[in-house]
Amino acid sequence: MENMLRKWAVEAKPELERRGYFVQFNEPEFPQQGVSVSLESKDFVGDICHWQPDVFEFGFLSVLTGKDIVLETVNLGNLAALNAYVMELLTTRLPALDPNSSFTVSE
Repeated sequence: MENMLRKWAVEAKPELERRGYFVQFNEPEFPQQGVSVSLESKDFVGDICHWQPDVFEFGFLSVLTGKDIVLETVNLGNLAALNAYVMELLTTRLPALDPNSSFTVSE
């Protein structure tokens, strides 16, 4: 079974990079480790971590202040929920993206 975060990152990466974000998928060294995706912009740095089956941790810091912007754990049951959650972060809580723009990844 493909990891949900990995699937999201592979599909979203081209569009995120087109918008000026840096995206890096971090492969786990051991099978039981969670997987993570680093997501950075000129304004923030952070990671999205995923543990099977549906636990996600989001941690983002301000480049300017070094303080937490987002630090939370949520349960997301499918790719659409993950995409919607990340888009909400990028358009309302993290600096950079135009709030009127969005994109989706397929299930």
